[in-house]
Amino acid sequence: MPLLRSLTGKTLLRLALSGTVLLLLATALGAYFLYRQAERQATGALAAEASERARVATQVFRYTVETHVALRQAFIQQWPAYRTPQVLQRFEALMARYPDGSMRSRREIADGRRFPTGWIAREHEVDDELRQRMVLFHDLSQRYGPGAALRHDNLYFVGLPQQSNMGYDPELFPDWIFDIGDHYDQLQFDWGRTAYAPARPGDGPRFSTPEVDDVDPRHGATFAVVTPIHLGERHVAAVCTTLRLSDVLSRVLPPSPRARQLIFHRNGRLIADTARYDSALPSLERVQLQPAGDGLEATLLALVQRPGGAVPWRFSHADDLYVAVSAIEGPDWYVAATVPGSVVRSGAMRTAMWALWLGAAALLALLSTVWVVLRNHVAVPLGALTRAAERLAAGDTAVRLPDGRADELGRLSAAFNQMVSQVALRDASLRADKQQIEEALTAVRLTEERWRAMTDNASDFIAVVDEQGRFRYASPSVQRMLGVSPQALLGRPALDLVPPDDAQR
Repeated sequence: MPLLRSLTGKTLLRLALSGTVLLLLATALGAYFLYRQAERQATGALAAEASERARVATQVFRYTVETHVALRQAFIQQWPAYRTPQVLQRFEALMARYPDGSMRSRREIADGRRFPTGWIAREHEVDDELRQRMVLFHDLSQRYGPGAALRHDNLYFVGLPQQSNMGYDPELFPDWIFDIGDHYDQLQFDWGRTAYAPARPGDGPRFSTPEVDDVDPRHGATFAVVTPIHLGERHVAAVCTTLRLSDVLSRVLPPSPRARQLIFHRNGRLIADTARYDSALPSLERVQLQPAGDGLEATLLALVQRPGGAVPWRFSHADDLYVAVSAIEGPDWYVAATVPGSVVRSGAMRTAMWALWLGAAALLALLSTVWVVLRNHVAVPLGALTRAAERLAAGDTAVRLPDGRADELGRLSAAFNQMVSQVALRDASLRADKQQIEEALTAVRLTEERWRAMTDNASDFIAVVDEQGRFRYASPSVQRMLGVSPQALLGRPALDLVPPDDAQR
């Protein structure tokens, strides 16, 4: 018998179909929960990564910020000691008037790799206070500048309200006082506008927007950390440090082939994007995040504007990216870390597929076990019962089934054996009854033959009538006696042959 037409085959098929459906449902449900778990893990790691990148950026800026705070305090403390005629004489030894009308460091001390160098715009009157500030700027730059230079940073001061600049810069722009033109204006640059912007006493450091310096564009995009200095309520100066954006990015956003990372300003200005890792280009082009639509930019700005306590990540459907944002202390910049949604899904699907294959293997093993059990304990006994029933149907009452089992099939075998015994007894009884009937029929047939032999050959008219007086039999002698065939009389009333008077009587 084909397997699929047998009880075992049909049972296995139903188990396989139902098990496959349950396995697929369980896999789909498991994949969903695995995806959610993978999403929680990925977004948690993403938020931690963004927070770590922001922490590193804060640490990168912290040295500069702490140096500025110390320099501001040193300027305020030392300023009274510089309000002397001797300081004015020192100014003349440091600065000289050049042919274009501006004041610059004297030639003998104009090597920015060795000395602090300074500049005062030609259109400004140089009063005593400006001279004394420039000397103090010089001394503070000489003392603190080498320490900043060890980090490849510069250190300089700008004075207010006159445009002036004094600082130590052996790395970035050592010859700056001769590289600038006759009409050099610090307000042309964002760092200059940041330094000269109004400030209140006690204001913290400010950060200019990264841009490429026209004086020396070799360093790519740079930006300045600017800390205002006040004497009482008067904003008189600012201490500044120029940082190369590429140096900061190499520490804050190390190249990662796995994810895209960005730094952007709260106002939507893009500072850096590892998808376009040339750090100068975004700054040079002044790229803005585009807040319209459902893309990455809108997601970033929405994260910046999220209420306190909201989750620090979102999913950008347009870009298929998970995005987490963390604020950098100081510049009002944000670090955004991303991870592709396909990475999260593939991790979850790998686990789900492993679960599916393991489930399929377990289902196959279960079906194999069920097949062995059904074959040995159901199919074989049922096959024996079927064959025994077929032999019994063919008349073999000697067939018997083993009845040693203590389960339903054992009881069924015992009942079958008992049924076969009863059938054998009834068959024997039927054969005896059949023999008796055959003997009786034989006797009846012999009696009938003797009767017919006697009546058919009798010379007298012999007839048999029923209760209604109709002929049921007429001997052949009626033909001779009455001239009527025996068949013509069958069914006729017997009184039709009697005269009416005699019939009435």
